Amino acid sequence: MAAVPEGLPAVVTVTLALGSQRMLARRALIRKLPAVETLGSVTVICSDKTGTLTRNRMAVTEIFSAGERAMVDAERAPDLPAAHRYLAAACALCNDAVVSPNDGAPRLGDPTEAALAEGSARAGMPKEALERRFPRWPRSPSRRSASA
Repeated sequence: MAAVPEGLPAVVTVTLALGSQRMLARRALIRKLPAVETLGSVTVICSDKTGTLTRNRMAVTEIFSAGERAMVDAERAPDLPAAHRYLAAACALCNDAVVSPNDGAPRLGDPTEAALAEGSARAGMPKEALERRFPRWPRSPSRRSASA
């Protein structure tokens, strides 16, 4: 205890408070640490200002995979390379969105997942058909404990 000065807790508290005030002045103060950790691991930010802000709908317009780029269009689906078709299938199977068949608006899920499901359908990989062919594994406590 003799190695720790009595004023150390006060000095640390004041230093942290001054640092927080400086961060607040720069509008960089974040209340939850996991948000900072998540932001630190981001490598790509995808945004669609026009479509998202005006109609709250996003859309997949092209696929870039395996060094190739292709437009997503229902008429050109058979022409897509295998890597693009696999990516479209993964986008359909790895989300929870339920898309309305009439207008493509999400009935369940967020706009990003709905855009991926709709884009995969336009690429020739409809989510409903893929889910019938590749059903999800049931999630149960016994299954989780067996894999851990």
